[in-house]
Amino acid sequence: MRIVIAGGGETGKELAVLLSATHEVVVIESCCSRADWLQQQIDGQVLLGDASSLQTLLAGGVSRADLFVAATGVDEINLLAALTAKKLGSSRAAACLKQPDYWEENHLLRAEFKAVDILLHPIMLTAQAVVKQIVNPGLVASLNFVGGRVALVVFTLAKSSPLVGQKVQQLELPGQAAVCAVTRGGETKARSRDFVLAAGDQVYLIGDALRRQQWLPPQEQVRLPQRVLIGGGSRLGEQIADLLGKEVPDLENVLLDHELTRCEKVAERLPQSQVFHGETAEHTFLSAVVNATTDCFTAAGDDDLLNLMSALLAKSLGIQNIIVVARNHSSQIALRTAELHNIVAPKTLVAEQVLRLLQPPPWQNFAIIGCGPVQALEVVVQAGMPLINKRFGKDRLIDEMIWGALVRQGRFTAPFTAERIQAGDHLVLLLPHGLSAAGASLLAEEKRNKVQFRLGRP
Repeated sequence: MRIVIAGGGETGKELAVLLSATHEVVVIESCCSRADWLQQQIDGQVLLGDASSLQTLLAGGVSRADLFVAATGVDEINLLAALTAKKLGSSRAAACLKQPDYWEENHLLRAEFKAVDILLHPIMLTAQAVVKQIVNPGLVASLNFVGGRVALVVFTLAKSSPLVGQKVQQLELPGQAAVCAVTRGGETKARSRDFVLAAGDQVYLIGDALRRQQWLPPQEQVRLPQRVLIGGGSRLGEQIADLLGKEVPDLENVLLDHELTRCEKVAERLPQSQVFHGETAEHTFLSAVVNATTDCFTAAGDDDLLNLMSALLAKSLGIQNIIVVARNHSSQIALRTAELHNIVAPKTLVAEQVLRLLQPPPWQNFAIIGCGPVQALEVVVQAGMPLINKRFGKDRLIDEMIWGALVRQGRFTAPFTAERIQAGDHLVLLLPHGLSAAGASLLAEEKRNKVQFRLGRP
C-alpha cells in the first residue's frame, strides 16, 4: 500500500516508523533539517515541501495513495491537505485537529469536513485514555475478541496486589483463564509457569469473556478514587477535568497550573472543578494541595520533563495512582525506570486510530497495547491454510509470537493446551514487537489462502 503522511513531527514520525517496514511510505515535511533527519529514521521517502501546496501533494503521489494522513502542527493545513488529497484520488484521508471549534456540529464548514474519512483529536483521545486509567487504576487495556467471546485484560501490578510474589502456576483462575504474557523491563514474553510476578509487571490475562467477573483479579476490582490532582491546565488538562466532571460527578478533581490567567479562565469554564495556581514540580506547592483523600495524580502538562518531575514528586508524597502523559519514547523509558508504569502516549493513540483505516489485512486488524509496540490480533482459520494441524500454544509461526486463546464452535480454550488447529478456529495472538516485515509477508501469503482477521475492540 502507498501511504502519504503530511508532517514529520512526533505523530507523523510515529506513523512512518510503524508503517514503513511493510508499506510504501512518503512523508512530506516543510523543514529542511527535519526532513534530512527523518530520512535517516524511516525506510521510506521524505519529500521536502508544503503540504498545503497542490504541486507538493501531486509530487508525493497522493493521487494514487491508499491512505493520506495530515499531521502537521496547523489544523487549517491539515484540513486543506486532507480535503485536497480526497479530491486528487486518495482512497482514504485523515486529519489531526487540535482546536475544539472544528468538532462542533454547527461549524460553518462541518458538511465539507465529512469528505475526510476521519478527524483525529489527539487531545480528546488522550483525555479519554487518562480518564479510563483514573476510573480503572492500573488498567492498560481491555479488549474483546471473537464477537465478545474472549476478553484480554492488561494491567499493571501494584505493590499491594495479592498477585505479587506468586508464581504463574499458582494462580487459580476459573474459566480456563490464563496469564499469556508479562511485560517486565520493557520486554514482553510468554512466561513459564515458574515465573514469579512482581510489582510493576504488566500482566496479560486472557479468559472467557462470559465469566470475566469470576477470573478478574482483585487488581481490577478496586474502588474509584476520591480526589484527583491534574497537573497542567492547558487544553488537555482542562479536557480531563471536564470529562471527569461528567463521568464521575462525585469525584473531587483539582486542576493545577503555573499560569494565573489560564487558571482564572479554566475556573470560569469548569465550575465543578477546583483550580489552584502553582508549579506542580515544586515540592512546597504540591505538598500543600495533597491531603489525606488524594489518591490519584495525573501529570498532563505540555512538557514531558516537567511531567516526569511532578510525577516523581507526587510519588514521594505517597500518592498511589500516578498517570503520566509522555509524548516521546525517551520519556517513556525514563518513567518505567522510575517505576511509573501508568503511561499515556498521545501519538500511539493517534497511530492506532489511523491504522484502523487501512485495508486489507493485517493492518486494520490489530490493537496497540498501551504505548506499544505490542499488538493483539484475531485470526479466523480457513481450510488449506498453513495453520491447519499446528499445535496451539506450542508451535511458532511468527518470531516471538505469543499464543492467546482458541475458540472452537463457541468453546474457549486457553494457551498451553497443544490442541491441533482446525478450519473454523478463532485464534487470538500477541505480537510483542509489532508486525515485522517477515511476519507481514507470512500474513500476506495467508491472505491469498483466504485467511480472515478481526481487530480486538475495546
